[in-house]
Amino acid sequence: MAKTVTATEAKNKLGQILDMAIRDQPVIISNYGRPSSVVISYDEYEEYKSYRKDKNKTLWEKLEKLRKKAVAKNTDLTEEEANKIAMRARDEILDSIVKRKKDKFVKS
Repeated sequence: MAKTVTATEAKNKLGQILDMAIRDQPVIISNYGRPSSVVISYDEYEEYKSYRKDKNKTLWEKLEKLRKKAVAKNTDLTEEEANKIAMRARDEILDSIVKRKKDKFVKS
């Protein structure tokens, strides 16, 4: 389970916090009583990056399938028109995801 420390404690006990993170014990750093950061081991960070990369790849694959489906279903449209509609939908989805992440970050 993660331990929570204040920013001041983190500053004063950085060595101990790094040791905990290396032992796979994440440390949450709070600032003004609210969680603001997490110290994790480099291995955990690499796992996280890999997970995010896979998740993003899956998202792009799903969006590409959606685009192809839109092109195939809308035979009354030219391929260019169907692509424009699909790309607009993709952009709206991505904008929504980015906005949710920004809102989440601001609220935290």
